[in-house]
Amino acid sequence: PHTVMSLPRDPEDQDFVKWFHPEETEEYKEFFERFGFVAVKVLTQEECDESIEDIWDYVEATNFLHPSSKEKIVRNDWSTCSNTIWPGIRTEGILGPRLAFSPVALARRQNKNVYNVFAELLGTPHIMSNHDRYGLFRPTKNVLVGDQKRNFKEWKTKENLHLDGNPWEYVLHPRGDSCEDLEYRMHSDFIEENNDLPPYSEDSLHVQGLLNFMDNRAQDGGFQLVPGFAKNIKEWATRTQDTIGARYRHQSFVVLPNDLPELKSAERISVPAGCLIVWNQYTAHGSKPNYSERARYCQFIKFFRSIDIHSNRGQKRAQAIWKQLEQQ
Repeated sequence: PHTVMSLPRDPEDQDFVKWFHPEETEEYKEFFERFGFVAVKVLTQEECDESIEDIWDYVEATNFLHPSSKEKIVRNDWSTCSNTIWPGIRTEGILGPRLAFSPVALARRQNKNVYNVFAELLGTPHIMSNHDRYGLFRPTKNVLVGDQKRNFKEWKTKENLHLDGNPWEYVLHPRGDSCEDLEYRMHSDFIEENNDLPPYSEDSLHVQGLLNFMDNRAQDGGFQLVPGFAKNIKEWATRTQDTIGARYRHQSFVVLPNDLPELKSAERISVPAGCLIVWNQYTAHGSKPNYSERARYCQFIKFFRSIDIHSNRGQKRAQAIWKQLEQQ
């Protein structure tokens, strides 16, 4: 049975969960082992500000997708950010359709503090970064537009808890490495890479993460998870294989039913700007919608154990990344 866990808070600001500095290695590893996630402050305020500007560069660059529209998105002018032209998956606050390959996005993936946290948690220096998207939750309540405050209920994202990967295949019916067949011709191949895992073993660990660029309080919307969920993943997968598992056979993105008892102990993981949140990939996680005047800016990030760059997959992956770099 799932054990409900009470999360420690930041002693200096109760808006946030407990977070760590990069040099507190043993402390944050112990926290991760206990709760299945951890937050470490890895970026400076200048880096956060630069990333927020880069997110707006990304958003404004999508205006060309609507050449006949009189509407154009203008950064920080929320009156221009209607659902009609907002890019990506609006109900999830994920920007799209393209992945984030800008120099700023890549600099965050190469950040020494970010790398060190993933290397420490995975227990090896031989790791590789994924490539993924930006996230932006638009503000929805008392939003300043000109000299007036407005509400935008239609901008609220959908609350959800899910798993990136198929726990029943991973634990009970492993298929081996299906990523060997990826061609990396489409951005969706990088997303499939994120969700595919090698066969389960008791001592294996696979993680996901996100970088948070603005102070993110509970009411600002954003990341949530069920602390400790991954500790019982084998027992849970066995117990649910004929119910939830039957509905998601061979799928790598699993939206969990709202009536699962384990999900009642989900916690919003609110953190200050500059924090990297890393969680065990088989932790039930997702997001809650925004109920405030403040936006949420983030970058999704993951590191995994290095693959052979000289292999067929490694060469195709490298060629695809190089092609993206040439287009910047």
